[in-house]
Amino acid sequence: MDNKKDMLDIKGTIVPWALPREKIPVHVELPKNLVFDEIHIKVPYDFEFVDFLNVDEVIIEKELAKITKVMRPTLKDVPMYFGFVIVSTKIPEEIKIVKRITIEFIRNNEVINALNLIARIFRPKIEITKSIEKIELVDDQERFNAPINLKYIGFGDIKLRIEAEIGGRIVSHGESIIYELLRRLWLSEVIESENKKEKEKTKKKVHVKPDFIREISEQLEKKIESEDLSRILTMIDEEDIEDFKRWLSEIKNRERFMEVMYSRIEDLLLDLLAELLERHPTENVKLASSRTKVKAKIELPMEIITIRLRYTDSLENEYSSVEISIKIEDKRMKKKGAIIEIPIIIEKWEEEPLMNVAEMIVRGGKKDESRL
Repeated sequence: MDNKKDMLDIKGTIVPWALPREKIPVHVELPKNLVFDEIHIKVPYDFEFVDFLNVDEVIIEKELAKITKVMRPTLKDVPMYFGFVIVSTKIPEEIKIVKRITIEFIRNNEVINALNLIARIFRPKIEITKSIEKIELVDDQERFNAPINLKYIGFGDIKLRIEAEIGGRIVSHGESIIYELLRRLWLSEVIESENKKEKEKTKKKVHVKPDFIREISEQLEKKIESEDLSRILTMIDEEDIEDFKRWLSEIKNRERFMEVMYSRIEDLLLDLLAELLERHPTENVKLASSRTKVKAKIELPMEIITIRLRYTDSLENEYSSVEISIKIEDKRMKKKGAIIEIPIIIEKWEEEPLMNVAEMIVRGGKKDESRL
């Protein structure tokens, strides 16, 4: 048998790239005159077989699949082929790796032909480029921010969630649209909204359909009538809770309240949607919450906030979280023990996505096969 000719006639195709744990289909086309006893498919230890196509008999032994029978075409012009699907089982630390898939054709216990294919695995990664080390709480300052700079590298869309804890207690807060509107409806009667001019500029870019405003208003009315306060109360400072309950009781009895609310809800909704635009800081990154706040009672002169960045890709793969530790030093004399809010602000995003991943090739010999 002319092995060179057979090697040229065997055509194997594999998807150009995949995320970790994403299904990787492989298709192999064979010459009809190729005679074999078995086909051995070898995959790396951190891969597994998911499915086989056009195969009558297969035996799987960990990282080895032995195909003993391939369906032969009944039509003259249809080539003989088989396929299989594999998947990686681990999330790599590197943003790009390659793995070798070997297909051997066995006859009389000898390898008469072989085909090597490369599986390319890419992943996204978040890195911290800058963060503060300490926040000092002082009497003459009411706002305390925790700015951080982040960098996205790698490949694939991600959803980023920011958590914070002090002494093991999760103290970060994210808010749903209905509860947040209810809170803002109350605040709009109590305090003037912040950064009004900047928000007005952003709101000009947003349009809300009347049907959506009506739907949101109806949901808000039901929430007010239900008196389900447990969640909204976690979003309000302790010293303001009684005021909020009193306000909620009053608005139920106020004549024409729903008419007034309908007239104001569009403004509040536009205000909120303007902030939600910030949830897509880059093309590849979506924030799970537009605002993440540390809201806690500082009980010691010195405490540590741990900010934890959790992120998942489009397949819901969860990657190792990134953590930042920030010291909180309480130098206040008047407000010891008061609840404080510290917004976690992403000041700057950098982005270095991998481009043209389908065109990347393996460089070097066998020693380089784990990386591109």
